[in-house]
Amino acid sequence: MIFIDSNVFEIDLRYMRDPAYRSNRRFLKRIAERQDGATTLVNLLEVAGILSHNLSRSQLKELIVHFPKRFGIQVFPPLGDADLLADVSAERLVDIISKKCSFGDALVIDQVERHAPRDSIFVTWDARHFVDIVYLPVQTPSQFLKHKKAH
Repeated sequence: MIFIDSNVFEIDLRYMRDPAYRSNRRFLKRIAERQDGATTLVNLLEVAGILSHNLSRSQLKELIVHFPKRFGIQVFPPLGDADLLADVSAERLVDIISKKCSFGDALVIDQVERHAPRDSIFVTWDARHFVDIVYLPVQTPSQFLKHKKAH
């Protein structure tokens, strides 16, 4: 399974002039074709928070509900799970943060490590922020596309 960080979706939805946009779009298209993409509910809510400045409440709700279908991915935990943070341990987050990690990234890592099968990959444009922190191999979308034959 390919777990995808927020910034990949943000570039696709908001930053179409970003130099990485074209490879980002190719990556997302490839993931939709493969049907093995995923993200965390924390990532989805982070994307929604960024886009909230330009969307109405109803547009935001629609984005959230249709996000998995739009990108051909799964969201973990599923949208219907009301207790997203009920099992998050402050001690666990401190352990992750102590590896020089932001609070938001620590929440993402916690969720990825709860839901990702061991043979998964984590894809982000901020790969350097996650290497040696998350147990999964970390790649940028460009790196993933270069090595797509190996995947």
